[in-house]
Amino acid sequence: MLYDTQRHKAERQAKAAAEKLKSVRSADADINTGDVAMRMMSALTPSQKHPKDVLIAAMEQDLAALSKLTDVKKKIQLKKDEFIPKWLPIIENYRDSGAQHPFEPLVWFSIWLIDAGQIEQGIYWTDFAVSQNQKIPERFRSANLESVIARQIHDWALEQFKAEYSAEPYLSQVVERIETNQWLVSEPTLLGMLFKLVALYAEHEKQDEKAETYFLKAVGVNSEKHGVKGHLHRVQKKLNKELTEL
Repeated sequence: MLYDTQRHKAERQAKAAAEKLKSVRSADADINTGDVAMRMMSALTPSQKHPKDVLIAAMEQDLAALSKLTDVKKKIQLKKDEFIPKWLPIIENYRDSGAQHPFEPLVWFSIWLIDAGQIEQGIYWTDFAVSQNQKIPERFRSANLESVIARQIHDWALEQFKAEYSAEPYLSQVVERIETNQWLVSEPTLLGMLFKLVALYAEHEKQDEKAETYFLKAVGVNSEKHGVKGHLHRVQKKLNKELTEL
């Protein structure tokens, strides 16, 4: 009987939260989607401290708003100016509550941070999400969140390299997490690209031993399409070493 009472109470709370979300939307149809979740949070009673379904609905609204934009720069600006500041206290509250359950807003928040160039915070929240074994949304092709983040950081770091800027300490932090199995990244192409980029930076900085090590690692994880033969042989010549047959 107690179970039935708790279940009915939970159902009533979920229904009430849904009605509140509906009333907020209808009361101000022109309101920015970012404000909807904040109004919802303030409207909830203490017994609804973790209104997971309401937050999921708010996240879906924000994703829909992003999908309507075709300009990548505008998408990034929207994430940076509105969505990240809005979701930060919600994500922090989830962390501080000690909860551990599937929570898709945490995953999207981590991805958005990297998109917005907030690499340090992106790695922090990815670590937290990975520690909770949070799953990646089905729309992604990658196996897990850390693979998505690793690819994002590779792409960011590659742009830094092309512009002759440092990608440290973030590139090394990601590669270290992968090499120590803190992040389970197994995609050969992605691993090869990351190792190659570390090697390119090392070569540029005249750290030839390190460059050779990571060029060889790139070959080891993706022997067919590593794209490092010329780089590797050039470094090995500098080191007066026998050229690796590839």
